[in-house]
Amino acid sequence: MTAAALRPRIDTAALDAATAAVLIEKYGYTDEHLNTLKQLGSRTWVNARHEVETAAAVLAGSPPPVTAVTEFQGEHRFLSNFWPLDEDASVKDYTAEHWYQAEKTTVMAERDAIRACKTPGEAKELSQNITVREDWDNIKLNVMRKVLEQKFSLPWLRFQLLATGSAVLIEGNNWCDTFWGVCHCPRHGGEGMNWLGLLLMQKRNELGTTSL
Repeated sequence: MTAAALRPRIDTAALDAATAAVLIEKYGYTDEHLNTLKQLGSRTWVNARHEVETAAAVLAGSPPPVTAVTEFQGEHRFLSNFWPLDEDASVKDYTAEHWYQAEKTTVMAERDAIRACKTPGEAKELSQNITVREDWDNIKLNVMRKVLEQKFSLPWLRFQLLATGSAVLIEGNNWCDTFWGVCHCPRHGGEGMNWLGLLLMQKRNELGTTSL
């Protein structure tokens, strides 16, 4: 995603009603989404999805260039939930993805099966054929927060997250995930709530109040 696609920039510490209304009504943001934005810091970039120029005209300010991580690959692969929770990255064992997917069910046998998967991809695939708990849609954001809390309690991962500085973190993808990331497939063309990116930035801000 280019800097232009990240317009507009808003003061999330003083999110006014008019700005909130635009983000909710025009771009599909939720109250919980806005509350998270407020926690991210006083000057936070918002991915306003489509019609960026229209939003820029409604929201105050002209955005300067910004540093952004637009996909969790390469040197930023550690931001992905598929990254192993072992300091030795060659040990591809348990991941945040295993943990998150296992929480979808309260059936212990299904949880154990997901946790036992050899790869995070297998864990994700298996989670499509389990007994999903009825309240999952209501709790999945909090589950992800807890998963990230534990993931970045690991010193080597905490250090890497803090090393991203003030970069905007965007979980760019092409597999139609518009909830956790921003999808660039022909169908979605840059749409996405980028919840994983937002939660990672929130966690980075929390960690930033402590020393490395």
